[in-house]
Amino acid sequence: MVISHILPLLDSRGVSTNYAVIAASSIGAAQVLGRLVLITVERRLSMLLISTCSFIGLSLASVNLAFAGTATIILCLFVCLQGGSAGIGSIAKPTVTADLLGSANFGAISAMVSIAHMLGFAFGPGLSSLIWSVSDYDTLIKVTGTLALIGVISLSIAQKSSRN
Repeated sequence: MVISHILPLLDSRGVSTNYAVIAASSIGAAQVLGRLVLITVERRLSMLLISTCSFIGLSLASVNLAFAGTATIILCLFVCLQGGSAGIGSIAKPTVTADLLGSANFGAISAMVSIAHMLGFAFGPGLSSLIWSVSDYDTLIKVTGTLALIGVISLSIAQKSSRN
């Protein structure tokens, strides 16, 4: 939701066009860095914990975006958290799916989980446009931060359910 509106969203925060373009183009690099961090910690931490931290990182990215303005360090934190968390989450998703739902029929299970994931990508830009047109970018930032926290809660519930 945030990425599809990143340039006008950063403009609404008072970020100059030059910095906004640099920030937007750095999110992909931050995804790669997030994946490199994942390689260094995946043997010491559970993938479920890593995935939970990824959702928390996305929520914190929204908090930083809300206060980015002209503060370069906060904008950099947003880029690192948004990109890094998204990069880690994309790698962690299949592993967490297998951990929580088992490896039997993994292809079918993973496909069903991916449907919701891909629907989010498909409808995110339109939904974020609707939120923005009805309200403003402040509301959109609150929604994205809240959705990431819902991800944390959902992951926790899924973990508890898989133990039973």
